[in-house]
Amino acid sequence: MIIDEEEFLLILKLKDLKKQYRTEYQDLRDLKAEIQYCQHLVDQCRHRLLMEFDIWYNESFFIPEDIQVSLKPGSSIRPGMVPISRIVSLGEDDQDKFSQLQQTELPEGPDSISFYNAKVKTEQKVAWEGGGGGRV
Repeated sequence: MIIDEEEFLLILKLKDLKKQYRTEYQDLRDLKAEIQYCQHLVDQCRHRLLMEFDIWYNESFFIPEDIQVSLKPGSSIRPGMVPISRIVSLGEDDQDKFSQLQQTELPEGPDSISFYNAKVKTEQKVAWEGGGGGRV
């Protein structure tokens, strides 16, 4: 089979176009992979932003103002470092904690409450006498 010059030029052009197609298709695949990677990063950043916003919102609007002062910029505690339940408990005094303990963890009945009241007073007395080496 003999091919003429025109047919030969068409075959060369076809080979060049196939080569160009392969390189451009590879570029397309690379771009799709890069887009997928960037989309993954955007999703991660969106998730992190929402989590940090929730932390900020909870600390700004659900924590008493006197405790918020200790969370201001420049303090040693940064937002998100301490759970909200722990921060709120910083504002409670011992009596509040004891009342909450009585309501949640003590068994039903007046006898057990008397026992725990005596136990707490004894622990406070021991802590007072042995805690600081004297009165403050």
